[in-house]
Amino acid sequence: MSRPLDSSEVVKVIADAVPHMKLNLDDFGKSFALYGMDSLDTSAIFMNIENHYDVTISDEEFETLDTVNDIVAFLTKARGEAT
Repeated sequence: MSRPLDSSEVVKVIADAVPHMKLNLDDFGKSFALYGMDSLDTSAIFMNIENHYDVTISDEEFETLDTVNDIVAFLTKARGEAT
């Protein structure tokens, strides 16, 4: 069994993907666009998430992942953990 998902780790993976931004992800329900991220930033985030957690994000899922909470829920489901 894998270790439990840690939201602060997810936030670090996101921040590492966009080092040019000084992110303060203080509202996990706030959309990435409201933090000033564009499509290139979100693409970098999703590639980093895929690499770090060894998951694949489909095009359909890509369109629905707009917040930290969305990514945490996706990873929880992908890892087969209970929510």
